[in-house]
Formats: sequence, structure tokens, C-alpha cells
Amino acid sequence: MPKTAKFPVKKHGNRYRLDIGAKVSPTGKRERIWFEKRKEAEREAKRRRELVEEYGNRALTIAPSLAEQAEQAADMLEPFGVSLLEAVGQYVANREAAAQSVPLSQAFDRFLATREDLSETYRRTIDKLRRRLPMRFMKRQVAELSRREVADALESIASTAPQFNSDLARLRSVLGEAHKEGFSASNPAASIRSRKTEEKRPHVLTAKESRAVLTACKDYRKTEGVAYQVDCRDALPGFAVQLFAGVRPAEITRMTWEHIDFERGHITVPPGAAKTSDWRYIELEPALRAWLEPHKRTESEPLCPSNWDRKRKQVRSASGIAEHADCLRHTFASMWLAAFGDMGGLLERMGHTTQRTTLKHYRRAVLKSDALEFWRIAPEGVEITNVRVA
Repeated sequence: MPKTAKFPVKKHGNRYRLDIGAKVSPTGKRERIWFEKRKEAEREAKRRRELVEEYGNRALTIAPSLAEQAEQAADMLEPFGVSLLEAVGQYVANREAAAQSVPLSQAFDRFLATREDLSETYRRTIDKLRRRLPMRFMKRQVAELSRREVADALESIASTAPQFNSDLARLRSVLGEAHKEGFSASNPAASIRSRKTEEKRPHVLTAKESRAVLTACKDYRKTEGVAYQVDCRDALPGFAVQLFAGVRPAEITRMTWEHIDFERGHITVPPGAAKTSDWRYIELEPALRAWLEPHKRTESEPLCPSNWDRKRKQVRSASGIAEHADCLRHTFASMWLAAFGDMGGLLERMGHTTQRTTLKHYRRAVLKSDALEFWRIAPEGVEITNVRVA
């Protein structure tokens, strides 16, 4: 038995210390264990001596070449603070995961099949990401994917920092689920850093600009100097619901007139249309009702016309808001807070779960007087007087 295996017990004040040398420590590092009583310390010392004797005798039968390899491996691991046993354990875990791993394409399929809590919108974004990733990358076994390989694949399909960050978040979820199922020893996307993005303050329309958007929903046929000569009058409901209810641009394309309840006075955004898997109910404000009622259709008809994308571009271009993608929703949130001061009500209408984003972008974005003017915007000949004020 080596000299370092004496396991001396020393008294320090009212406690007793058991010293364990690095050569006989399971971790390969010197250890000190404290006890309240000497008998407890000596009992532990005896137990450890017996272990060293047992495994020490076994060590005598190890081939010199194997002992030399073990010593070299321990020296290589020392700078990283990892013992030989820990390294071997990680290697075994990797091999076991590789043995039952699956291709990344199959991991995507399993993710969508097992996560019943996902909204239809999120499922579509996951499926879209799967189709955008390189085919060679999708055929790789999940257990074999490295952090660098995952980062390179994302770099190849993302042209902007926001796109990279969105793709990273979704792929991180898929690979995280694969790791939980035992298809990989770790999640290679977990340690990839998001790209830094330039923070821009959301663009909020004034009451005058908001009215310009709604009045731009007109018939452009046979109008000189117009890129798209198309009748945009039926596009007004889609813009009004974004502006006065904060519904997301993608959500309105999946809604029908059934979701506009004039009798009960609210708009319903169901899970099939919403970004999340939750139902959302938005009160039908007087201004929104005034713009929607003249355009009311049967319940089964879509809220947006079939050639919505073309008409949307025409209206945005004609009203001067083409450069501001989500300004209608931002305007709604800012005007709501300024006029009504109801943060809880705004979170429900926006479909947000926390106040962080809402407060960061929309708090004090507009004056209360401007907000009251906004909520009185109505079609020609209609006056709105019943605006509730906080």
C-alpha cells in the first residue's frame, strides 16, 4: 500500500480532519473531510484503507502498457480538472447515445409528434426551419452533431441576426427534446450564443397616419401612377383589426368573420390562428366596430381577401408605412396604454405572458391626448364619443 494511503486523522479545534492524498482519491485530487467525532473520522479512514488495499492489489495485475496509458490520460485531463473516471464516463454516455441515436430529420418528426402543447403557428415555423436546413445536415445522426456544425448550418440559412436567433431558438428546442429522449449525450445548440441585434424602438403611427392607412383601403383600378391597380376596399377589415385590436399580421390571415362577434362585442383569436396555443379574446372598441360593421360578411368568409398580399402591399405603400412591418400592432399597444393605462388588459389582448417586452417598448410612447384622438378615429359621417379614459 502506498505511503499516501495512511489517511491520517488530525484534530483541529473541536473537529477532526481526514486527509486523503491525490493518488488514492477517487477524483485524482487531494481531499479533506471534516468530522465532529474522532471515531467517525477513524471509521472512514479504515474504510478507505480497505478500499485502497483491495483495488491496489488489483492494480498489480494491470499490464505496464495499460498503466502507462492511464497515467498519460490522467496528465492530459489534469489541466481541465477532469478525472480519468469522469472522462471515461462521458465517453461511455456518448457511445450509448450514438447507439440509439436518430437522424436530425427524424428528431424533427418526433418533436412535432410528441409535443401536443405546440400551437399550429409554431408547428409551421418548425416545419419551415426543417425545409430550410441543408439536406446533408438533416441526415446527420443527432448524437454526432457538434456545436460548430450546428452553428455553421444556421449561418448558411440566416441572412440577418434576428433570423439567426429565431432559427437557433427553434433548433435548440428540437435538439433539447432529442437529448431528453436519449438520442444524444448533450444539446449541441445549448451553448451557441445568439447574435447581437440592433435594438430599434417600435414605430408608432400618429392618429393622422392611422387614418391614412384606413383611407388608403380604396379602389385603385384605372388610377394613374399606381403600381397595383386593384380594388383594396375589402382589405380594410384586416387593417382595422390590426390597428384597433393589436392582432398580429399572420393571425388575421387565418381568421374568418365568425371570429368577429358584434353581439357580444369581442374578437376571438383561436389557437389555430394565434401564435400561441391559447385562446385570446379582444374587446371590440367603438372605433373598430365603426370601421368593421359596413364590411360585415357571412361567418364562413375569411377576414382578408384571397389576394391579400397584393392588396396589403398596395395599402401600405399608398399610406407611407411600407417600411414599418409591425407598426399597426405597436400603435395599438402604445395607444391602449396611453389612453386606458390597463397593463393587464393589454397583456391579454397582445397575447403576452410577461410585462417586460410591453413596458420596454410601449410605456409612455405617446401622449394621452394623442391616444384619445386615435380612439376617436371613425369613418366619415360617424362620431365616436364613448371613449373610456383611465
